[in-house]
Amino acid sequence: MPDPELHLNASQPLTPRQDRIEASIERVLRAGGTRSELRALVEQFADLARMQQSPPERAITMVKAVAMRASPATTGSSVVGDSLADRLTMIVRWCTTRYYHVD
Repeated sequence: MPDPELHLNASQPLTPRQDRIEASIERVLRAGGTRSELRALVEQFADLARMQQSPPERAITMVKAVAMRASPATTGSSVVGDSLADRLTMIVRWCTTRYYHVD
């Protein structure tokens, strides 16, 4: 069942940096990249969201939407997770942890 929150920000334009990060996350997911590659990109995404003062819930919703866009192209298990649910769990955990990271 689709998450209704995933489409909340679809009409808002992306910043060039956000667009690059999202495209990179999608590439890693589609190519079956490593968890460390994916984690670094998710952390960049969380840093940008925090810098832009986006609420953490919005950042999580947005990064989940990126993962969902990449999911039709991924088949079977991949290096970054055994299933879409596994990938989403990792992505949400990394994004949340990084967003709330205190410098």
